[in-house]
Amino acid sequence: MRIDNNVLSLLPELGFSESESKIVLTLLSGNALSAARIARGSGVKRPTAYAILNSLIDRGLVVRAQSGTTTTFALVPVEMLTELISNREEQRLVKVQNAAESLKRAIASRRDSERLTVSDFQIEVLESYDAVYHQLLEVLTSGDFDAVFDPQIVLPGDGKKVVGDFLRRTSGDGPRIREVVVTGKDTDWYRSHVKNKNHSIKEIDRSHVILSDIIIASGSVIISHYNPPEELAIKITHEAYCKSMRTMFELIWQSLE
Repeated sequence: MRIDNNVLSLLPELGFSESESKIVLTLLSGNALSAARIARGSGVKRPTAYAILNSLIDRGLVVRAQSGTTTTFALVPVEMLTELISNREEQRLVKVQNAAESLKRAIASRRDSERLTVSDFQIEVLESYDAVYHQLLEVLTSGDFDAVFDPQIVLPGDGKKVVGDFLRRTSGDGPRIREVVVTGKDTDWYRSHVKNKNHSIKEIDRSHVILSDIIIASGSVIISHYNPPEELAIKITHEAYCKSMRTMFELIWQSLE
């Protein structure tokens, strides 16, 4: 219906991902629904629907009810819903403003404490898919790391095979991974294949992303899809640069819920 399309187009502007928007729209019927019915009605896979419902509950937007063996979910009243969303966006704006100020101070402090020259950096250009794949695999499986990742760029074509291989290698009690992942249709697939309990993901809208994909590991930073097809990725090894990038990532991570 037209009203559904109108509401669905507005929800991302309020900070909801595509899948979250579909689930909220399904719940706007006003009825309490089971997770299975919500998944069917929204077209979102059931494991992803459960994860989103739990996230919406944590944010105070959805309530859970138990009747015998049946668990149902419903939106809070519309008046309360709009107030909660408004407050949440105001808080998000404050966090972003605070993060921007902290980043400005951190950069100024870094410039004051250390002046770097190009000769301090070890820069490696990875000019083939094989070179990128082997370098990424080495970094991604060698220990903890932070990353900004856009599944919509990486997963098409042979990307799912490469990413699936990485997720299998880091499953179970794998390394501590924190990822800021760009919201999109391929993000649900990626989330559903993460089996590492130490792998944390926060989503960000594409309009808020300056650069992806970035991996910040111990002592090195890899920036993929830097300038394809001439340069598929670059690897920068420099302790102070890594610290600066990790500081920037930390500010972004803390600004997201």
